[in-house]
Amino acid sequence: MQNRELFLKKFQEFVAIAGSKDMDAETIQEFFAPEVLDEGQMQLLLEYLDTQKAQTVLTIEEDEFIREYREGLSCIQKEASGEREALYERILAGDKSAQERLIEIYLPEIITQAKRLHKEGFFIGDLIQDGNIGLTLGVKGILEQAEKDGAAGGNDLHEETVRDAQWAHQRILEAVQDEISSSMELELSDRDREKRVIERVRALDEALTKLEKDLERKPTVDELAVEMELKQDDVLDILKLTGENIEEEA
Repeated sequence: MQNRELFLKKFQEFVAIAGSKDMDAETIQEFFAPEVLDEGQMQLLLEYLDTQKAQTVLTIEEDEFIREYREGLSCIQKEASGEREALYERILAGDKSAQERLIEIYLPEIITQAKRLHKEGFFIGDLIQDGNIGLTLGVKGILEQAEKDGAAGGNDLHEETVRDAQWAHQRILEAVQDEISSSMELELSDRDREKRVIERVRALDEALTKLEKDLERKPTVDELAVEMELKQDDVLDILKLTGENIEEEA
């Protein structure tokens, strides 16, 4: 357990500086010393570094947001040695009062996760706020899992696994990452929907212009549907959106 807790602490420090320093396999091993990393651990850490290097460049506005956000966190009491592990244990034991303090401790890490998942076209501040929501859900999820295991009366081995600090840490980070990623996917879906609407309005305008010139009159909905290769109901929906008055039949 002691080696696992030491690795977890080192990994948290590694995440905090990843992307800001040039690190290879040798420097990574030196960083985690005296723990000797196996091939699988080293590969995962190197892949993590690659994701950091692929981050998009933040705008001046986003850099300013992060600076002000960090200033706002400066009033939070610094994490004491072993405090996080103690909070994990209290939460897993059903102590709801420990949740708020654990959330405070994790707030700076939300910036790291938001920057790692950031893509061009998304404001970093929105991703941080989404990450904060995920953080709250993740911490609550630990307590819910503990309550579920307590009600089920699990065996000792399962209880030991659930109460492991590394499991709790991973559960929180996954909740943060899932919330940020889900929000980004939803935003992209909304943008795609808006783009399709704009494209259909543009196609309607082009079809109207062409048919009015060819027919020397306003086309009907049926004629527009044929020209645009759409169903009449779809054409009517676009017409309602634009406010264009078109007869359904000649």
